[in-house]
Amino acid sequence: MIILGYVTGDVRLEGFGGKITIIQGEKDKFGDIDVVKKDLQDAVSRNIAYYQIPNADHSFWDPVTKEPIYEKEAIAILMAV
Repeated sequence: MIILGYVTGDVRLEGFGGKITIIQGEKDKFGDIDVVKKDLQDAVSRNIAYYQIPNADHSFWDPVTKEPIYEKEAIAILMAV
């Protein structure tokens, strides 16, 4: 499972034991990667890869200019997974 922009408190993975890849913007309004890790601390899966894109918002855009300048970084991570 690949999650682009995890929404804390909204994603239900309690019974999922497979591989999970999460790509999160550092400036995501739902929280950075540390918030995501805390939200998933009791997940069944022990195969979770976390990636954080510095300065990116939830849509992998620059939160100030709203330009989609971080989308390429998210795509590069996807291509490597």
